[in-house]
Amino acid sequence: MLLLPIVFLIETCYSAERQYLKNLSSLTYATERIESIRKTQPSVSMTAECYHMELRTRTVYYTDANGNSQSRTETYWEKVVTANIVRPYLFSHWFDYSKTTLTDIRKAGITKIKMELTVQFGDRETSQHFADGYQQFQDENEDRDDYVDFSITKTVPGFEKRLAAYTDADYKPCWISSIWFWLATAFCLGWPYRIMFNRATGKTEYSIVKVIFANSQSTEAQPTNENHTPETPSEDNKENMMNKIKVNIQKTLDQLNAGLSTDEDEMSIKCAATDEHMNVTLQEAHHTPHAASC
Repeated sequence: MLLLPIVFLIETCYSAERQYLKNLSSLTYATERIESIRKTQPSVSMTAECYHMELRTRTVYYTDANGNSQSRTETYWEKVVTANIVRPYLFSHWFDYSKTTLTDIRKAGITKIKMELTVQFGDRETSQHFADGYQQFQDENEDRDDYVDFSITKTVPGFEKRLAAYTDADYKPCWISSIWFWLATAFCLGWPYRIMFNRATGKTEYSIVKVIFANSQSTEAQPTNENHTPETPSEDNKENMMNKIKVNIQKTLDQLNAGLSTDEDEMSIKCAATDEHMNVTLQEAHHTPHAASC
């Protein structure tokens, strides 16, 4: 009973409705925010959490059946993290292939926009280059402690999983706001408020799709530090790399439009593009040098 309010508060803070209300704005601002995300370079990182379990003891106080205060010593296992290693994947070029328009936006009222982020390898060479780097990363860190959890993170600065937008402020219900949400929660009416919120709003989805290319001669996935500067490829190598990437772009666009088959040895992608043709601008990747965290 003592933990129930804490659990309820945590669930409320991380609820979908709370996230939508936190990111509620006008449609103009929401589209500008999405456009900014489309223009932003993605980042892909390999992470390794190294840890072991240690046996600990604690004293527990309790009241017995006779009302007397008693104590006992208990043992338990505690997870001790010894290292948290992050290594960025240094791809060389990228482009954004997200849909250019939002659909199913309500002309009046509020629309919830569920966002999805996908990072796609531009060709098989990039896919293999990443797989080799990830395997090397695992081999280097698998013996650092008793247990090591490996994972891959894909992020874009400014990306949010849930946005909400209104077209006309005059048609925005006054009770749909973070203030009313927390007032309802304080009076134990949080769930009824959420039901009303979901019934009064529309819903749509939008996918942010990033495609990355690797130059195996200059983007080895090694940890960086403050004094490290990535080597600049020669002009001939750079020109050859650009020509090869340009040849693969059209193949990638065809795959994105047609949908990838299940036997493709690439990261899965849900294509968001519906235009017959989209002009793609290939961007050179810029990675900020930083030390691997431990």
